[in-house]
Amino acid sequence: MNIERIVAHLLSRNTVARDLQESLLEPDKEMEKVLSFIAEEWSVNGRLRNLYDWGLFEIPEGGAYCFWNIRTNQRFDVYLNNYNGNGKDCAFGYVDSRSVTQDAENCDEAIRNYSI
Repeated sequence: MNIERIVAHLLSRNTVARDLQESLLEPDKEMEKVLSFIAEEWSVNGRLRNLYDWGLFEIPEGGAYCFWNIRTNQRFDVYLNNYNGNGKDCAFGYVDSRSVTQDAENCDEAIRNYSI
């Protein structure tokens, strides 16, 4: 099993909506990018086990994927295809206190700065 499939299975455990579970377990090309991007970030230094409490919360509009930690209520987003006009194919991001999406340098920054 490759690392992206492991990430998909970990995230699907805490994803409530069945259609979102299916999008993780039977990913299209966009979701494959998201899973690969998360796997690359979270597989460093054995952090993959920290995904245990995370799930896919919603996909509100094309190019945004929102993740939520069921235990801590923390969140982070993954933005695809130049979502914020940043020229990046993939970026971690967050919603700031003015409800504006912002790019983050890494997932930890996105989690730290996310305003709910």
